[in-house]
Amino acid sequence: AAHVRFTLEPNGVVDVLEEIELRARAPFAARRELSMQQGELFADPSVVVNDRLLTAGDGKTPGTFRVSRGARGIRFDWRQPRGPGSVRLGYRLALVGTAYSDVVDLRIPVWEGDWPAGVDKLTAALKYPRPARRRVFAWIEPGSLDSTITKTKRDVRSRTSAVPAGKRV
Repeated sequence: AAHVRFTLEPNGVVDVLEEIELRARAPFAARRELSMQQGELFADPSVVVNDRLLTAGDGKTPGTFRVSRGARGIRFDWRQPRGPGSVRLGYRLALVGTAYSDVVDLRIPVWEGDWPAGVDKLTAALKYPRPARRRVFAWIEPGSLDSTITKTKRDVRSRTSAVPAGKRV
């Protein structure tokens, strides 16, 4: 399962918290890449594995994580221990989306296709800095996935089932 929370701040910065529940048959070199466009900014990375905060380092030594440039944007590397567990990735994004006088267009990936397994249950929530004054439009791509979207004046929530390995949402 994976749960992603986005908080849009009044200044346009987006706080992101990804929580992934997993079961590893053996320890492995875990990797997660965030797609980013030229000009977008990334800051304040954090990685928590099985409720233990990792420190910046080479990502190979247990207890450390590494942030580097990837093929599509920013890449996290860390060691994931064997067995049932979890990983939480936190970071902030700036200069994402486009703001107009009456609308903000955010196209943020909820799930990247680089995870080595499918996801049975993917939930996502985007909280606004203040209540929306008008209609809110939201969608999930690709449309072929089994997804539901709930919109309120304060947030958007989505639930997607059975995301195949390699599929970006």
